[in-house]
Amino acid sequence: MVTRTAAQDGALQGMKEICRYMGKSENTILRLIREKEFPAQKIAGEWVSDIIVIAYWRKNIIMQYKK
Repeated sequence: MVTRTAAQDGALQGMKEICRYMGKSENTILRLIREKEFPAQKIAGEWVSDIIVIAYWRKNIIMQYKK
């Protein structure tokens, strides 16, 4: 049986990991969550997100500005 790690699944667990992936501060990520519908959710007291969902969100943001 092959065990996959969270990183292999694209999961980001914890605000620090999300910030590191995005290259942004915690304050910036929290602002993006509030104002731009950044795809992160606090579940059982821990922030979680996913790199595939973030990529989709980024593409949508870019497309909004191209209109």
